[in-house]
Amino acid sequence: MLQLIRSAAPEPYPVLLLGASGTGKELAARELHLLSGVKGPFVEVNCGAIAESLLESELFGHRKGAFTDAKDNHAGAFARADGGVLFLDEIADMPARIQAAVLRAISESRIRPVGADADVDVRVRIIAATNADLDALVRMGRFREELLTRLDVIRITVPPLSERREDIADIARMIAAGNTIELAACVFPFLETLEFRGNVRGLRNLLVRTRVFRQNPVTAAKLKAEIAANPTSAMPAMPGTLHEAVAWARDTTIRRALAATGGNIAEAARLIGIRRQALHGYLKRHPD
Repeated sequence: MLQLIRSAAPEPYPVLLLGASGTGKELAARELHLLSGVKGPFVEVNCGAIAESLLESELFGHRKGAFTDAKDNHAGAFARADGGVLFLDEIADMPARIQAAVLRAISESRIRPVGADADVDVRVRIIAATNADLDALVRMGRFREELLTRLDVIRITVPPLSERREDIADIARMIAAGNTIELAACVFPFLETLEFRGNVRGLRNLLVRTRVFRQNPVTAAKLKAEIAANPTSAMPAMPGTLHEAVAWARDTTIRRALAATGGNIAEAARLIGIRRQALHGYLKRHPD
């Protein structure tokens, strides 16, 4: 992925960043801009966080008096990014009407602010990002095929943590350095065995929460206790064989039952549907 970013950075073409939530698509976009050598600005718009009624003005700007609250002229994101990069995050959430306007802006390199009588020329490089399947959205009629064709010149997928476990230790160290977290050596091999809800963001949340509630230094045992208390934050990585899958499902079920019952073995056994003695015996054999 990093090699693709280095290769694509100096080129002027649009880039489409794909990947699950929390994988670092915004960081990849900023790295593309940084390595491009272009001195222009980096302007970000989250297309899923702005109401449709406001998104048009945020992207293209407006003229004073264009609508009730337009007290002054406003330069939109395209104008602010002129000569640099416009990063359209969560592009799949962009309403259909705005998709058509963005398509025109990209294809003609010009925009028309709301309430304006004339177009304005702009030169921006577009980087778009989403965790959605845009090809599927096109087939369902929810995303314009012409816009996807314009955006999808260079496609880069940012992989989830589960596909780059060798990065987890370094990422954990960076998170720790920025959040006054002390990590014991035993933490790193344990983290590499987990799946994180939210990828890098989920890893950060787990480390921060463990430090806040269980204090420094953060150890593997404290992480296990925090995961037991919040079982949706992380779980053991999915196994590859049937035998491992059965063990994984059993361990995960037991851990969640114990968390749901506050560690009460009798209640956890009842919740799972097994005898208390069986669960007690299992916990003796597997104290971790």
